[in-house]
Amino acid sequence: MTFKAPWIPPQTAESALPADGAQRCRFITSLGGAARCQDPAYLLGFCQFHFEAFERCEIDHLGRISDNLDDQNRRRQINYHGLMLSEDAKPVL
Repeated sequence: MTFKAPWIPPQTAESALPADGAQRCRFITSLGGAARCQDPAYLLGFCQFHFEAFERCEIDHLGRISDNLDDQNRRRQINYHGLMLSEDAKPVL
């Protein structure tokens, strides 16, 4: 059974695995730890965006955002990248 966070829209909450069977980014957002980036994996299990964040030490090898990253706009970009949220749930980036 897959945990479905209440803020994830129903169309994306049905399955943690994509229907096409492609491997997806392993980054897990800090928004409850239940939503994953839906972009295809690029390197080390991360999508290209999150891999670049990993190279800049903004996230660690497990996909957690660094405590040293104090730019709140950048934290939001990393957290919300690749998520399919309803328009009323999206933050202003």
